[in-house]
Amino acid sequence: MKAWLTSQIESSPSIQSILAAFQRLPLQKQRLLSLVLAVAFLLLIVKLLVMPIYQEYQFSVSRLAAAKADYALLVKHASELSSSTKSKETFLDRSSTQLRSLVNDSLKKAKLSPDVISREGKSQLRVGVSDVPFQSVADWLNSLAKQKVKIDSLQLQALSPGMVSLSVSLD
Repeated sequence: MKAWLTSQIESSPSIQSILAAFQRLPLQKQRLLSLVLAVAFLLLIVKLLVMPIYQEYQFSVSRLAAAKADYALLVKHASELSSSTKSKETFLDRSSTQLRSLVNDSLKKAKLSPDVISREGKSQLRVGVSDVPFQSVADWLNSLAKQKVKIDSLQLQALSPGMVSLSVSLD
């Protein structure tokens, strides 16, 4: 590799003329030009390597600030949220067979295909769907709420923008 580079430099007339002009300069100007080239090289490295890292850092800082603001908003409204969960809304008591039928129908209407539907206990069902649009999941959960299905636990994981995986325990 070194031999190839040396032969390329020696065979290039333009590089040879630049080197000859550089060697004709006084020693003080050669040092100054070398310093300028070194500084230009360092600035190029900063521009190409450090700036993208700094921009990612700034993006992370802004995301953290937004998350903290969201957390502060949740804390501020925590009492309202907790009081709304203690509402007097009644849920219908269904057997696991009735609940499975209702869930299957609502999944079909929402155009979701579950990865798993399993029975938990006497009347609970565990439903898992993955890699589905969040809007479809939200519509499905709203349809379950209209049919007075109780959600015991819910796990939602973002996979990519707009796509989620969901595991929900229904009663």
